[in-house]
Amino acid sequence: MSIMKIDHEKCVRCGECVDACPFGVPLIEENRVVIGIGCRFCGTCEMTCPTEAITFEKDH
Repeated sequence: MSIMKIDHEKCVRCGECVDACPFGVPLIEENRVVIGIGCRFCGTCEMTCPTEAITFEKDH
């Protein structure tokens, strides 16, 4: 299984991940991108992020 990580220092809150996600999972709350429940780990947000702030890592 994978874990999504957001590097909030790289994230510019452009909303590209919010618009791209087919499941409507990423949200911008209190000026930060947060991941709600329902992520299917499709990688769309990671591929869309212009600053490479979103990554997926293997859960150990």
